Amino acid sequence: MANTAEAFPQGMLPFTAHRVELSPGVWTTPEWGDDPLLAPSTQILIDRAGGSLRGKRMLDVGCLEGGYAAAFARLGAREAVGVEIRDSNLERCLFLKEQLRLDNLIFRKGDAKQISRETLGAFDIVFAAGLLYHLDDPFDFIRRAHEVTDDLLLLDTHVAVPHAWAHACADRMTARVWGGRSYAGREMTEYPPDLSADELDQCRWSSHGNPTSFWLTEDSLVDALWDVGFPYVSKVYMKRPYRDPEKCSWECRVIVVAKKAWTTSSLGR
Repeated sequence: MANTAEAFPQGMLPFTAHRVELSPGVWTTPEWGDDPLLAPSTQILIDRAGGSLRGKRMLDVGCLEGGYAAAFARLGAREAVGVEIRDSNLERCLFLKEQLRLDNLIFRKGDAKQISRETLGAFDIVFAAGLLYHLDDPFDFIRRAHEVTDDLLLLDTHVAVPHAWAHACADRMTARVWGGRSYAGREMTEYPPDLSADELDQCRWSSHGNPTSFWLTEDSLVDALWDVGFPYVSKVYMKRPYRDPEKCSWECRVIVVAKKAWTTSSLGR
């Protein structure tokens, strides 16, 4: 299908990641990118929510270009809220809302590291894809996510693999202490610390405000979810290789679902 980019503001298209059909035959990317309506994380979220997103209040943290939040709104969420800190990404989010005419879709400028129940309210479902491994304090984010989650949290994230290098993570395993407990992982360089504010805004896939991040191991991620108060944590096993275009040297991408209560919907449909 053709992408008539000339019909849209200069520089708006193409998007870098989210492939969304804006109108028949018009997409935010011509060929590449994930279609959030069909992505594995979306389908898993629907399954773990009991087969439908209808009536749910949902939060997409670090929503990038807004494709997933828009998908949740199109799939019947009562309200889908996307939080994004970069102006260049937020511009695309607002463009999506305008093009798709979704009254139940809301975008807010905000820092994923500062989400709270006081500022955002409570959500049935919190979704964070491609975010956790960009943070220097993933434990604090998990704690905050627990605070705003009423039912379930889905994390689609890279994890550090103890016996193999992945991406640009440090060769050496290390540990961080949060809440009096040690969590294992690897450090990752996100961007040069001397970038200007404008240059940082254009690093659309990196962290914001922390030049280095910390990748938890899968075991430490599960421990952190338990430690902040999620009693039920499960991993979704994907057919290998998952996220192969990212050329991981090992299976370092996982989807983890954490729930606050065990119900029949925890088993899916």
